[in-house]
Amino acid sequence: MFDPLFEKKPEEKTKEYSKIYAGIIKYLNVFKLSRNPFTVCWLLEVLNIVTLKWSLIDAKLDNRMKKEYHDTFNNMLSNCASIISDTFNIQFAEKQQYELSLPPTVYELLWRYEYISYKHTSNEDNNLKSLK
Repeated sequence: MFDPLFEKKPEEKTKEYSKIYAGIIKYLNVFKLSRNPFTVCWLLEVLNIVTLKWSLIDAKLDNRMKKEYHDTFNNMLSNCASIISDTFNIQFAEKQQYELSLPPTVYELLWRYEYISYKHTSNEDNNLKSLK
């Protein structure tokens, strides 16, 4: 993956990482109160991609920035949990249909879960057949 900061000194990288995280936090705070499942899901995906690309450890954020980052992340996870548990009680029209296009990470997690549960079920079936 291309990194424009690859050849920079560690001090310069830390400054640039701090700028990147400040911009990301500012962007995420715009959607902080969103209850839309699509928005929350994609924001978590954006945050995941950013933390994979620019390590949070290498950023060496100051305490205020760390707190703001963690508060934003916890808020997004709380919104996601509330949507899943239907705490927000979002009412949709009876004939209204949604097709959820999941971000790659969430899709991969669901695919792995489905695969593991399928393998577990097929192993149980094979074990039952061998007992008979």
